[in-house]
Amino acid sequence: MGKIHYIIFFMLSACVTVEEPKPPVEFGPCELGFNKNQHKRKAPPKPFLNDLFAFVRDTCGDNELYGKNNEPRDAFSHLSSELGISGSSPIKLRCAAMFELLRVSAAMESSFNWQEGRDKSASNKTYYTMESGIFQSAPNTHVYAHKGTGYQRWKYLDDLMAPIRVHISDEPANKEWNALMKDESKKRVILEHHAFMLRHNFRHYGPVIDKARVGANIDKECIKKIEPML
Repeated sequence: MGKIHYIIFFMLSACVTVEEPKPPVEFGPCELGFNKNQHKRKAPPKPFLNDLFAFVRDTCGDNELYGKNNEPRDAFSHLSSELGISGSSPIKLRCAAMFELLRVSAAMESSFNWQEGRDKSASNKTYYTMESGIFQSAPNTHVYAHKGTGYQRWKYLDDLMAPIRVHISDEPANKEWNALMKDESKKRVILEHHAFMLRHNFRHYGPVIDKARVGANIDKECIKKIEPML
């Protein structure tokens, strides 16, 4: 290499900066397992907490997910004292509360298993009602009422999961929806679906209904840890 070429190479090399690796996020009390009221579950895997935190951080402020309590089946109202929030709570506190609610829900529904199959203790055996995935959701979550001659649907969920459309019957086409709920490349969609349902119709999820299961295991110290990180 000639002297001039060497100097140019050296100058270009000096301009290259190597980005320092970011230190891993520490979640403190959120990394603990669940032991209250005999509903024991293992500690959440760190990758799950990373995915969950990224989702909440990126969506914090979305009114459908974190807005004021205004639905009769809103888990924020149902578990307001357990979560330590109210309709006037600041947005970052409400986002941190959602982080914790999703963390506990995943523990109770599937022990953090993205590939969890249907609940064999339940009678939901049709493709339309069958639970699937880490939060044990089913295609029938897309419908909230039956009025007159038609079903009332959550447009938010239809738009979120398009082009997969839920069919209001036991049609094999709903198998595609069930499969998506186990597709780990679609984690953001799965998390958003469940967050929306918790704010609009939590009664699809047995553990959330039962405060002895989800409510008793909500850790306010976890919420305190997450809020300033957002």
